Amino acid sequence: MIKTADWIIDLGPEGGDGSGEIVAAGPPEAMVREARSYTGAFLKPVLTPRVAARKRGAGVEAAESKPCGPRTSHLPSQGGDGMMAPS
Repeated sequence: MIKTADWIIDLGPEGGDGSGEIVAAGPPEAMVREARSYTGAFLKPVLTPRVAARKRGAGVEAAESKPCGPRTSHLPSQGGDGMMAPS
């Protein structure tokens, strides 16, 4: 769930008396870049492929739709003006 957050505020670096400091703040990818963030250490294996894909510009290609077979319609055909063709 944390990997899909828009913004994270990571408090630490430890718990209890060693806490209370903002270790990192930002999107999940920012946690991975902060060496003192335990949250980032846990997110890194999950986010690393995603970060690499963003840097390569992937995503656009993956989002393109590919035809999956013949397209047929059961709707009446329309003329060039968008009006129903006479039967």
